[in-house]
Amino acid sequence: MNTFNVIAVAVAATLAAVTLGQWSIGRLRPLGAIGDEAEYLTRSIAADPYAPTPFLRLPGMIWLVRRAGTEGRARLVMRCCSVLAVTIVAAATAATTNLFIALTAAAVLVAFPDRLILAPHLWPELPLGVLHAAAVWALLQAGPTGMVGLGAVGAAMALIRLDALSVVAVGATMAPSAGWAAAAVAPAVAVLLVLTVRNGRRYGIWLPDDTVRFNMTLARVRAGSDRPLQTDIAEVYEAWTNDRDATTGAHHRPARLAVDALDRLVRMLGADTFTAEVLLNPDYGPYRHCSAAARSAAARRARWAFPSLMTVAGLGIGPAVVSPGPARRVAIAAGVLWLAVSVVHARTRFRASLLPALSVLAGLGVRNVVCGDHLVAAAAGAAAGALTFAAPRRREHDM
Repeated sequence: MNTFNVIAVAVAATLAAVTLGQWSIGRLRPLGAIGDEAEYLTRSIAADPYAPTPFLRLPGMIWLVRRAGTEGRARLVMRCCSVLAVTIVAAATAATTNLFIALTAAAVLVAFPDRLILAPHLWPELPLGVLHAAAVWALLQAGPTGMVGLGAVGAAMALIRLDALSVVAVGATMAPSAGWAAAAVAPAVAVLLVLTVRNGRRYGIWLPDDTVRFNMTLARVRAGSDRPLQTDIAEVYEAWTNDRDATTGAHHRPARLAVDALDRLVRMLGADTFTAEVLLNPDYGPYRHCSAAARSAAARRARWAFPSLMTVAGLGIGPAVVSPGPARRVAIAAGVLWLAVSVVHARTRFRASLLPALSVLAGLGVRNVVCGDHLVAAAAGAAAGALTFAAPRRREHDM
C-alpha cells in the first residue's frame, strides 16, 4: 500500500479506538486506585520514587506516572497508549500486508474488551502494548531495518518489564547476520547493565528489578495451592515486607512445580478471571460505584474474549507454522511471550501484552479463509485455539 493509504488506515483505526474508548469510559469510569496503581501513585510523589519500597521496580512506568503529575493525567496517558497501540498495529499491517488484513487486525484490537477495560488503569500493560505493537511492525519487516527497530523497542521495554524482552530475543534469532542480531539485543542489555550498576551502588541490590523474584516466590507458594490467587499474593507480600521466607512449607518438588507451570500456561489462555473477580468486584474494586448491569455486561464481554481471539488467531497461526515468512516470526514471538508471561505472572490481565501480535495473526487468518489459502492448516490452528475454551479457570478472588 502507498503512504497515503497507510496513513488513512491508521487515522481511521485511531478514530475508532478513541470513539469506542470514550463510550467504554462513559459506562465504566474507575474511581480510585487498585493494587499496583496505588504504589505507582505513591511513588510519583515520593522523595525517591525508585527506592525498593517494597519492590525494586524498573523505572519506566514510575517515570511515566511521575511525569504526568496528577492521577487524572496519568490515566489519560494510559488511555493514549491504548489508542497508540491500535494506530501502530493498523499502520504496520497496512504497510507490510494489505488493506483487508490491516482493517481486520485493527478492528479486532479496537473492539477487544481487555483493551477497553484496562485502558484507564495505571499498569505497565498499556505502554507495553505500544512497544509490542512496534515490535510486531519490526518483525513484519525483513532485514536490518527491522533489527534496528527491534533494538530501539528493546531498550524501552528494558525500562518497563523484563519478560517483554522475550520478543526481542526471538527477533534476534531471526536476524540476517550475527551483527544485526547484536544490534537487536545490545540496547536492552546496555540499559539493564546501567540499571543494575545504579541499583547496586544506590540500594545495594545488584539487580535491575526484583519483582521477578517476588513472582517466582509466589509461583512456589502457589504450587499445589487450592486457595484464591489473591490470598496467596497477600501472604507472600506480607512475608516479603517483613523479610520472611514465604516458601516455608510450600511444595518444592520439581515434578509438582513442573505440573503447576503447565497449569499456569493453560490457564493464561483461558477465560478471563481478573476483570470479573478483581477489577469489577462489587465489594472493593474501582467500579463498585457503577451499576450492577454495567459491571455484569463488561464481565460477560471479557470472559470469553481471549479464547475467541485465540480461535480466530489460530486461522493465521496454523499457516504460519507451515509457511516461512513474516507471519511465522510474529507467531513465534507471540508463543515465546506467552511462555514468559505465564512463567512470571499469574493474573490473566498480563496476557494483554499478546494482543498486538494476536490481532495481526487474526487478520492474516481471516484473509486465509476468505481467499481459500492454507485452509487445512488454518482449520487445524483454529481447532487448537478453540481448545482454550476448555481451559480451567483460575480462582483469583472469592466472590
